[in-house]
Amino acid sequence: MMRRASSSFTPKYSPAMLRRSSSNSSPKQQLVPPSWEWEDESGVQIQDLDGRKIYDLFYWEKAIQEDGDGGKVVFCRRKDSEAPVFDLVMKIKSKDKLAREKYEERFRTVLKRMLNLPPHPNVMPLEEVLEDARYFYVVMKRASSDLTSGLLSGYKDGKVPAATVRTVMKQILEAVDHVHSQGILHRDIKLDNLVLQALSVETKRVVLIDFDHADPDFSELDADKPQNHLFGTRSFNAPETWLGYFSKQSDLYSVGVVFYMLLTGKSPHCHKLFEDFEDRSPRARQHICQETYRRLQNSEIDWLCDPFLEQTTAKHLCRRLLAFVPSARPESAGAALAHRWFLDGDGAEGPGEECLLAS
Repeated sequence: MMRRASSSFTPKYSPAMLRRSSSNSSPKQQLVPPSWEWEDESGVQIQDLDGRKIYDLFYWEKAIQEDGDGGKVVFCRRKDSEAPVFDLVMKIKSKDKLAREKYEERFRTVLKRMLNLPPHPNVMPLEEVLEDARYFYVVMKRASSDLTSGLLSGYKDGKVPAATVRTVMKQILEAVDHVHSQGILHRDIKLDNLVLQALSVETKRVVLIDFDHADPDFSELDADKPQNHLFGTRSFNAPETWLGYFSKQSDLYSVGVVFYMLLTGKSPHCHKLFEDFEDRSPRARQHICQETYRRLQNSEIDWLCDPFLEQTTAKHLCRRLLAFVPSARPESAGAALAHRWFLDGDGAEGPGEECLLAS
């Protein structure tokens, strides 16, 4: 299971290090204020349980995930629902733990943003959020399956056709483009946070979930300001995030890791690059973050493995997404969607190939 990182450190690298010249670099994008508008007290709000207990409102099955301090994830259903199906997921987040991480108010803002996010077919909406003195209770629809097992179950030989990979990547990038357009960075895009939602017996669509680590009010004007936390999951994190820098391009790097894994069945980097720093001192964690950045800088991705020798256009897009320097990646998810692989493909639909995803 991939390890998630959310640890304090203080970067010692300057933004200039992340903007070294590169033959693949695109012109520097002009920084402009965000086009979205957000009024904190408008729209759907978090509901206070006001003395009620959460189990007065919901039935739930045993926990499918626990993270200490009473935090857990459960399949559930409302008690006032006539359907006997556990069709919802509830994430219970400890306020004490969030407070220790100095993230409670930021997390509250994330929840409010997600409650009021304009709908998109590839982004999982929140059904409702409730709270009491100790916990947030985040309720959303239950997915049909996770992305990996859901894809593989549709193909008897265990190989996902190129046409399906293209549809998956298109839907992922459309989801990312939507949240970015609303001034939100996800900061934890990975296979575990991509699920399949059934539209019918035969067709499904990809849905992006889990905005726990999101930046709810990102602006390009703040892109050069380092964070004092490392958010995300280590093996999916962009190199510059180890120094505290998050941007649209760091989200796109994570999309590139997913793309590489879908194409090759392996991670672009050896897991040994990512040293575990749980229970380490802040100084030790800072050293590990800086060392991981250097390791990624010197790491070579295998671009000669199957299927890259045949799928050269897919390789070109993947290399752009996984570029070490952020400015060498696409300027946006929309720019990535304009890549010729989505228009022409290579190794695309062949005889007998059938895409099981809704386009």
